Amino acid sequence: MIPPMLLRLGLLSLMGSTVGCATPPAAPTELVDLSLFLFSEFDTADEALFGEAFVNLELVIEGVLDEERPERQWELATLREEHLGGANAPEGEDPDNQVTMGLARRSEHAVQEHLDIILLTDQSPVDPSAPHYDRTFLLGEDCFAARDCERLESVNEITKSNILLEVTYTAPKHWRHLTLQDGRQALAGRTWNPDKAVGEAGANSIDQTYSIDLFLEDPADPSRSIRFFTLWSAVSLSIDANEALIRSTMALGSEGLLKRHDEFLSGETR
Repeated sequence: MIPPMLLRLGLLSLMGSTVGCATPPAAPTELVDLSLFLFSEFDTADEALFGEAFVNLELVIEGVLDEERPERQWELATLREEHLGGANAPEGEDPDNQVTMGLARRSEHAVQEHLDIILLTDQSPVDPSAPHYDRTFLLGEDCFAARDCERLESVNEITKSNILLEVTYTAPKHWRHLTLQDGRQALAGRTWNPDKAVGEAGANSIDQTYSIDLFLEDPADPSRSIRFFTLWSAVSLSIDANEALIRSTMALGSEGLLKRHDEFLSGETR
């Protein structure tokens, strides 16, 4: 018979061994799940786990980066309350009204170069859908470009204008630096619309908007980068616009935005 003291010690030892061997959290591997993870875990995932998600995303999108836009575009899953990760949802808005889109694109400019755009206080020259776009920095403006701090935070006054609507609103946008396990640079941005934004005529509104904006050093050429941009958006319109038209407008606008960034960095639009 095993003495009670030895039995208790054995059980404690077994429990300690089990805890010590617990499987660490892993990032998702499917694009739809990765998009939700990268938004929801933006503030909480450590660099290793968040970086793993970047690498998993790269494996999904790398084969289509040089294809035409429809091949680089995806429909995403709805962003629900459990995915907000500290972001504020507009009160009373139904997540099922969201139209979703993810877009991948290769940039001819390095991750570090894109910081020149991020740090502009007037964003209107680099956003073709925003005739007015003022950015005010709250944290990290003096240290983020040099990678002397991990986080950058801002608040943005934006007027969005496209074929469907024109609306002015205020939104936060935050960024974080990453260094992947293979030493490559990466950068993530996250923004959301905390309140419903109604146009001047009161007929059109942006009811929900959430987005992540990712930059990843191209493994074949560090002077280039891989980008992945998402939108979860719900709008109310005075015209009859179906989901396909709204998604197409979102995709064309996002492609135009990423293209404008490259043109700006190449000196074509300054």
